[in-house]
Amino acid sequence: MTHFLSIVGRLSLLVFVAAAAVGCATQVRMPDAEASRSSLEPIQSWAEVLKKFVDANGAIDFQGLAKDRRDLDDYVHYIATHGPRLTPSQFETPELRLAHYVNAYNALSMYTVLAKNIPKTNAGFKKVSFFFWQKLMIDGE
Repeated sequence: MTHFLSIVGRLSLLVFVAAAAVGCATQVRMPDAEASRSSLEPIQSWAEVLKKFVDANGAIDFQGLAKDRRDLDDYVHYIATHGPRLTPSQFETPELRLAHYVNAYNALSMYTVLAKNIPKTNAGFKKVSFFFWQKLMIDGE
């Protein structure tokens, strides 16, 4: 019985810590729509980011992106204000929704790296804070 209570106590502590961590998530500030608007369509802005700052091996030039982030900011603003919930007519097929979410994940990951001042590593506990303790606006939520 004592062993069972010990396990229950540890699980309770784990649940408490996890709940506290979620409550302590950092809101990542979304880009200012007026300051970043380009003449490109949002998906074209994202394509420009990939073309300029991602090499053939998938490595990202974060230093270069930090100096020229307008297209990324435009796309992140689009992700925040568009999606299957807010603009369902733009995402009518499962393939369009999947592509949107994959692109959103990648763009928001890049955006968060820049917001965190390009950390040297996301190893260990830093990975948890990077991926789980961030609040980002997607599809109006």
